[in-house]
Amino acid sequence: MDKSKINNVNTFKVLAEVFGVIYEYLVEIKLPHSAVLAGTWKSTCGIKGKTRTEQKKNAQNFVFKTYNIRAS
Repeated sequence: MDKSKINNVNTFKVLAEVFGVIYEYLVEIKLPHSAVLAGTWKSTCGIKGKTRTEQKKNAQNFVFKTYNIRAS
């Protein structure tokens, strides 16, 4: 397995663990919650772009225009 695939797998594992911790905490404190797929929120917010880089830039612009926050 090449290094980029190993990094992707490790990143996925870490994010899954973080999601699990947050999910369990929200259940424990009985706070209503839901997960939204990336395609859904991008569509709702009108985030366009063919490449991930384009979509990221457009999402950053959306955050700045909507909340006046410069997202990295």
